[in-house]
Amino acid sequence: MYLAKVIYIILIYSSLSFAQRNYTFGWHNESIEVDKIERHFRIFIPRELQNKTPLVLIFHASNSGMDNVFNNGDGFNEWQNLAEREKFIIVAPNGINPVNGDALGTNQKWNDCRKSNTESEKLPETDDVGFVRELINWSIENLKIDEKQIYAAGIGNGGMMVYRLAIEIGEVLSAAAVFFANLPADSECTQPVKSLPIFIMNSTDDPFVPFDGGIITGERGRVLSAEETLNFWVNLNDLHPLKRTNKFHEDINPDDNSRVIKNEFNRPFANPPVVFYVITNSGHVVPSIKYALLSSHQRELLGNQNRDIEGVVEAWRFLRRFSK
Repeated sequence: MYLAKVIYIILIYSSLSFAQRNYTFGWHNESIEVDKIERHFRIFIPRELQNKTPLVLIFHASNSGMDNVFNNGDGFNEWQNLAEREKFIIVAPNGINPVNGDALGTNQKWNDCRKSNTESEKLPETDDVGFVRELINWSIENLKIDEKQIYAAGIGNGGMMVYRLAIEIGEVLSAAAVFFANLPADSECTQPVKSLPIFIMNSTDDPFVPFDGGIITGERGRVLSAEETLNFWVNLNDLHPLKRTNKFHEDINPDDNSRVIKNEFNRPFANPPVVFYVITNSGHVVPSIKYALLSSHQRELLGNQNRDIEGVVEAWRFLRRFSK
């Protein structure tokens, strides 16, 4: 009887995922060495995690970091709650401070596709794509994630980094989501490896990343327009640029003076789709019903916020459709 009970316990324990045995619910800090640099990242583990869970890599904005990627007070905060509900792991890597080389701080940047001669924003010269490759390999080995469900999402400079990943290592990603970022007009990225399902969200009145293209606020480089960026992915995925479906989301909060327009390019059972969310009369703020910008300073800096949708939930609904 005792032996049978021991065997039963062993069988139950062995059926648990590696993450359950080694990480409790919540956030955990980890690091790996890449190119002789200790690169840092945070992991969020939901409760009741099962084997072969999806992985979502979340990339912070410029002058931010892994510790405050969800501290803007807008809809980007919903990622953690969503991971708990939907049972996926979040890995939030940290960029590099290009001024002092700090890899652990909260004033970090990503080496996105902008040329290094960007006017006034010095970017790291680290191999951030190589870092992400190693991070994915580490996650496969240590978190027992589903290798067919690896997603990347980012905002601002982090969104531009996700574009770089989609271009250069798209073969290891299942889909990507980009908030408030355009492709650089003068890009140092290589040619795309493969087509990939892409979720794109831009605001018409973004005070940092110009919707119609041009110089990023602060002389931080010239970017293509949101439409030109969209067309890059539409063409790469061999979708017809004129065959798009348009849908206005319900204006559930008329007081925000903003609307959400969903544009979708799709060839059923064929090429990877592209979804393009246009947020009218809104700024560099993730739309949210639940999270409102709290301070007048935030609103003055970032612009108006749409309150009709949960932007992160819309992104996840898109991402989870795809598996390699």
